[in-house]
Amino acid sequence: MNRILVLCIELVLVSCHIHGFLWKKKCSGEWTIGTKPAIFEENVKLTCSFGDDCNCPSAKRKIKWTGGQQKNLLIYDGVSKYPLKYTESLETDSFSLMIKNFSKEDINVNYACHCGFKSFKKELSLNKDEFEKHPTKQSQHADFSLVNGVASVSINMNDVYPIPTCIAKLNMKNVTFNINTIKGNMFYSANISLHVAVPECLHATLEIECKFGTTNIMVFGKPLSKNNCTYRKVKLNWEIVYIPAIVACIAICISVALLYMYLKKKNGSSHPSEKKEDLKEESKFLP
Repeated sequence: MNRILVLCIELVLVSCHIHGFLWKKKCSGEWTIGTKPAIFEENVKLTCSFGDDCNCPSAKRKIKWTGGQQKNLLIYDGVSKYPLKYTESLETDSFSLMIKNFSKEDINVNYACHCGFKSFKKELSLNKDEFEKHPTKQSQHADFSLVNGVASVSINMNDVYPIPTCIAKLNMKNVTFNINTIKGNMFYSANISLHVAVPECLHATLEIECKFGTTNIMVFGKPLSKNNCTYRKVKLNWEIVYIPAIVACIAICISVALLYMYLKKKNGSSHPSEKKEDLKEESKFLP
């Protein structure tokens, strides 16, 4: 009898353990980055979702967020401890943490979402596939000059991510340039140096565009012109119109002169024979 009772208890415990294991497995949760790409100095959302059997979020199970740069409670049951930095939103089968003005202090730290007694925690790690940091007016400086038909551009961009890939174009044609990147503690500094010859009297536009992750940004754009372009254009037009006319006039004059000389020479060679014929005619009438 005692052995049967022990077996029954063991069966109940095993059943409870299996049921608890299966419920825990079905009720596992995870948060992911809901804003893609996640851009620094903008709002970034983390979305937490548990299994369908967890019934999260619901009125019966309180939800909260912990961690971040504060490393403690951020939001509990819809109430933010730091409302200027964190807010919460609820969806049908998930709930999200909105991090405002995302900064470097918000990265490489742990965040945890909780639903009732269940929770999921992991580090929000910086990676080039999901995060971008773009240049700003404060972090970017450009110098430009146009001397003796050569345009020179120097651009310094600090605290950008990931390493940018750039192209430079003069009137939509690619031109070569140099770009150097330096790795900082977290972000990069990029230096662009470009020197390109600009043809005279060409209405040109010089543009430099860089790609940060998946975002293309025009970091430099300027129309180019030269002071003597109008004068040279007028001179060019004068040459096109008048030089062919002058050449044609000279050719005509030379042709007329040659024709005149030819005719004069021909007439001069025919005079002696004409005089002999005249003398013969006159001799007929003499006695």
